[in-house]
Amino acid sequence: MCYNVAKQEKQPKGGESVAQNRVMSLEKAAVMLPALLQEDTEVPLVVTGSSMTPFLRDGRDTVFLRGIRFQEPRVGDILYFLRRDGVTPILHRIRSINSDGSYVVNGDAQTWTERVEPGQALAVAARVSRDGGEPVSLRRMDKRVMAAVWSWLLPVRPACFRVAGLLHRIRRRE
Repeated sequence: MCYNVAKQEKQPKGGESVAQNRVMSLEKAAVMLPALLQEDTEVPLVVTGSSMTPFLRDGRDTVFLRGIRFQEPRVGDILYFLRRDGVTPILHRIRSINSDGSYVVNGDAQTWTERVEPGQALAVAARVSRDGGEPVSLRRMDKRVMAAVWSWLLPVRPACFRVAGLLHRIRRRE
């Protein structure tokens, strides 16, 4: 599994900003991204995996991460963190924030939650781009309402996915 990371860097001549795309292994991304997130900038990351379906799609969406010290996480935000192994990066939505500063998170395609310690949290997804389109803020009202409604639907998500799969199969037959 690879992550495509693009970082804005200054050219020596003229000072214009140029995006440099790099494809990194999971292990290299786990080492490089924390350093990049220490800067007050957004770091684009191509989404891989299906745990955030339907809101983030594998290989199709790019999230723009802001270091946790530059954007305070709130309930409903998408948190970028490392699993307890210190290597596996994950994007999951914050369902609640505990009094000790830990986060209760889950993927939009999942029905279980997990606890993330403050030291595991590295960034918050500030914006998202679908299919290379213009990035939009994930804190826009429409995005927050959709996330809240989806959160309330946690107990019936499996049924939602079954219905969506059935509709997809019917549509493909036509």
